[in-house]
Amino acid sequence: MDVLLWTGWLCTLIVLFFIVAIGVFGSFALKAPHWEREFQALARYDWMRRGLTDRVQSESEQLQMRRFIGDGQVAEAPDPAERTRIVRTIGVLVGEDDHETLQAQLDARSQVLLEAALTGVFASVANIANLDLASRVWAFRRKFALAVVLWRGLVWFAPRCFKSVSQVAERYLLVATILGITGGLLAWGFTHRLTDSGEAGVAWMSFVGVVVTVSTVVALVLALGRRFWKVAVTVIGPTSTWTTRGIVTAGLALTLPLALITLNQTGVLQQWQLDANSFATTHLTDTAAGRWIGGMLFVAIVGFVALRALRRAAIRRTKTMDRVGALGGAVVMILFCVLVFLFLFGVSSEVALPVIYVIAIALILCGAGQAVLDVVGWVVKYRALRDAGVDVRRGWFRWWILWTWMGLAAVVVASTSVPPVFLRALQATPYAVPWVISSVLVTCALALSFWPGVFTVARFVMRVHNTHARYEFEVSKARFEASLSTWADGARDPSRHCRSM
Repeated sequence: MDVLLWTGWLCTLIVLFFIVAIGVFGSFALKAPHWEREFQALARYDWMRRGLTDRVQSESEQLQMRRFIGDGQVAEAPDPAERTRIVRTIGVLVGEDDHETLQAQLDARSQVLLEAALTGVFASVANIANLDLASRVWAFRRKFALAVVLWRGLVWFAPRCFKSVSQVAERYLLVATILGITGGLLAWGFTHRLTDSGEAGVAWMSFVGVVVTVSTVVALVLALGRRFWKVAVTVIGPTSTWTTRGIVTAGLALTLPLALITLNQTGVLQQWQLDANSFATTHLTDTAAGRWIGGMLFVAIVGFVALRALRRAAIRRTKTMDRVGALGGAVVMILFCVLVFLFLFGVSSEVALPVIYVIAIALILCGAGQAVLDVVGWVVKYRALRDAGVDVRRGWFRWWILWTWMGLAAVVVASTSVPPVFLRALQATPYAVPWVISSVLVTCALALSFWPGVFTVARFVMRVHNTHARYEFEVSKARFEASLSTWADGARDPSRHCRSM
């Protein structure tokens, strides 16, 4: 085993962890401790402004609302002790002993950045009525604002940290260089004679260079280790307070990543992956066990999704449209599970085909039911706009054109189901030629106008959706502003509350 190679690899990992620590602590140096709480409060304010808290939300609206703030739970208030430990750690890394002054500076900078982020994110969605678009813009702008804060923190932290570390490592490197040169010369001089070959006169330079390089690298690693030690004492506490469990946990947390990186670099991890793939191919893919394991995993996943859908449909606050969709999806998934079991047991096609037909019919019914609910929902929105006196631009869309096209399409479809005996009787009359000509003309007109009609109807449908979203947004915003003004008037006139009591 090459000792120098493994020593260099260990030193590389230690330097890598130090760089990662600098990136982590530096990135979060200027992030306000109440960042998530403030954004959650701002998101709730925007939800109230949009009127989403006054009614039952659909499943898509709930998903979009969760996109505003995320799925994580946010504490009501940040922990001051945790903030103090983070600031003390940053102070150790940047060489700042006055932790109170440092915390005041960091809090002032982070508050300015937080207010700028809140203002920019809210301004980006203030006038967007479409909730889906607003939630996506909100999520993007919030991530962008966080990236800006992390970058500003890293720019502030990295130069100070490297300057502090260089001051500590300077003494180690100077002593290591002197000892390396002295020790290397002495070791080479007492192991070689002047009567050796001519190449030995040049070899002493490479020997001393290796000794100096190793000594300086070890000195740098010792300096970084001393800095890590001070960080550990600052974060955890004095060594007298350390417990065996904590030491073992910290040791595992450090050694496991090192072990994984080492296994990957030595090729052992790749060999394990090849062995695992070979085992899976030999004992699972090429045997019936693999089919059963895959089928059972599929049934477990689909069954879990079906159970979640049934639970969602059982919630009273779920809208009818979402309830029908959840129930239909759960039924289809359960039928798929039944079909998988039939395939696993190797049943005949005579038994499997009826199940496939039932699944197809269930899919068609679910799709038709969802389509009917979508149409009803659209009609409700259109009538609400019409009752409110909101004019929706139609463009080329006209109701009489739509009904005429649908009526002619129904006539053409009905004409194809006419019994042949009536067609032969019609050919003996003078109306046969006009019938054929009119049928061809109507069919050509329907075919040529299909895609332009779909485009026109789709634009009108989308325009109604967008107009209704904008209308609801403006109404909710006006109500919210009116309630705010009423609350402000009451706060300025305390006697009003007394009179109301």
